[in-house]
Amino acid sequence: GILTKDGKLRNEKGWSFPIATELIQDILKREGDPKRDHYLIGHSGGGQFLTRYVAIEPVAAKRVVAANAGTYAFPRLDWDWGYGFGKLPKDLQKEDRFKKMVETPMTIYLGLEDTIPSGENFDASSEANRQGTARLQRGRNFFEYCRKLAKEKGWKFNWTKVEVPNVGHDANLMINDLRIEKALGN
Repeated sequence: GILTKDGKLRNEKGWSFPIATELIQDILKREGDPKRDHYLIGHSGGGQFLTRYVAIEPVAAKRVVAANAGTYAFPRLDWDWGYGFGKLPKDLQKEDRFKKMVETPMTIYLGLEDTIPSGENFDASSEANRQGTARLQRGRNFFEYCRKLAKEKGWKFNWTKVEVPNVGHDANLMINDLRIEKALGN
């Protein structure tokens, strides 16, 4: 919700990310502890949303788990928003944003059989395919790109990558696999 379909900037009040933060804070308040440890986990489009959420919004979760995301917003300016940070306002392209992104505790959680480059909701655009031809490859490439960037810049890299054998694009199998504990940092 940052940009309109024709690439124009929307008012920040209409962005999904601050709304998600408000919702999380409201839930924590209703639970009686706004500072309570909590985790965010999303599969497929949910994982895709969470990686972009981490890129744009300060995240208070103990760990964010992005499972089998279709595409990622790489911290680079030569790829347009959604796939990178190009065409965003200058204040969203600052290096400190990339630093906070890689310092946020996050797990890229991948099914080793999520290798089929097709399906109803699979982004097969040329922009997406620069990241890799299937979700597994895209997740690995995103993780490695961000790891190398953090190392080059001397930033703390607070991510892990967990891979689940014998699982494709299946939220139920990903969430119920015992490796979810490692993905959550437990």
